[in-house]
Amino acid sequence: MHVSRYSYVRTSRCGPMVIAASIMMGAAPALADPIGSLSPYRGGPSDPGGGGGGGGGGGYSPRVNPLRGVVPNDSATVGLFMYDSALNRQSINTGGEAPVVRTVSSTSIGNNRNGVGTVNAYWDEIVSGSNQYIRCVLSTSNGEAFIPAGSTVTTQAGGTQPAAFWSWQFGTVDGVDFASYVDQVRLTRASISFSADRGQSFFSTFTHTSTIPNRNNWIPGSDDGELLASVGDGTNYIMLQYTIEVTPSPGSLALLSGGLLTVTRRRRR
Repeated sequence: MHVSRYSYVRTSRCGPMVIAASIMMGAAPALADPIGSLSPYRGGPSDPGGGGGGGGGGGYSPRVNPLRGVVPNDSATVGLFMYDSALNRQSINTGGEAPVVRTVSSTSIGNNRNGVGTVNAYWDEIVSGSNQYIRCVLSTSNGEAFIPAGSTVTTQAGGTQPAAFWSWQFGTVDGVDFASYVDQVRLTRASISFSADRGQSFFSTFTHTSTIPNRNNWIPGSDDGELLASVGDGTNYIMLQYTIEVTPSPGSLALLSGGLLTVTRRRRR
């Protein structure tokens, strides 16, 4: 049985801290639902290689929960980055932290510096009964890996160094905006899942809820990511999912039921 070590580095103001976790790969069964039994979503036709099809709809099916919260047509920035051992950083997608409007279809956020295709992304709010999520998916357009073995980072001095880590960022320049009637958004779980077959199966999932400092009131929604020491693992599709609990401001439920409350943007950080 082939065993591959999959590790990542948690960052903090005091510097990176390496945390390693052994993941059984190859002979281990793929994770059919990496998010867990509460996940309401399966990739639909607009989600290339999105886990078997079947009309997930990206959260645009009829919603009865009045507290779905996210501003319609909101945008949030999304990007992937690679680092050398000295933590010099370069974006994997040439668009850097690119704005992405919430949608059910992937959009390009720039060419893949480590390949010939593009890096694509989409995100949306998903409501399923009393469960509520923000989901963001990043993938390559042609199945290439985000950061294959041998990838290099261009340094400020103009040279190159081998890539040692990579990471994601979601909403760090332009976060998820919630409606004016939302008083609090509690982030109860943040997870990332990794696929090397464009989302058909996932070989690893881990949670990183504790690394998000404003999780008790996740307004605006953002995630600085973590440094992953898994260069060359073949990942070409990642799924970020944020389980949230939305609390309305006092009196807003009555206004919502009467259709008297308009949705407006909150001030960005």
